[in-house]
Amino acid sequence: MLTRYGERFNGRKMGCSKLGYYYSDDPTIVAVGYDRHAEMPCGTMLEVCGPTGCHLMMRKDTCGGCSAYMFDLSEAGNALVCGESYGLCNATVTKVVPNENFETPPPEAPPAEAPPPEPPAPVATPPDEATLLSYLLTMEQQAPPPEAPAAPDYDAEGVATP
Repeated sequence: MLTRYGERFNGRKMGCSKLGYYYSDDPTIVAVGYDRHAEMPCGTMLEVCGPTGCHLMMRKDTCGGCSAYMFDLSEAGNALVCGESYGLCNATVTKVVPNENFETPPPEAPPAEAPPPEPPAPVATPPDEATLLSYLLTMEQQAPPPEAPAAPDYDAEGVATP
């Protein structure tokens, strides 16, 4: 059975003092009776399912007047779970326990080996004079002699013709 707080509690520190103050518009607030303290300590996540659906909430307070099967919700939380029957409604409350069968994903495969870095490009050094002279002489011997330009034709008056 779900009940709801009253607005008169707004601004008051909750029983789970580290979890702040009560505000009617906080839809996550659940208070449990003393019979549930050990089973649902402060900060326990609860799935509260009522006529309008299921919502995740947190045990943040103690309800002194609640029996073992009563849970007190904030006005916003009660409206979410109970809908139009705002105030009292039947519901199921389930403690949300981390999945104990959860397996951590396997570690990522090591990255593929990066190809070895390319060797640095050789730095060109200017040749010394002897190497340069030797190169030029070799090129001269291998190159065909340059063709002499054809002599221009001249007309009768001595003007070059194309």
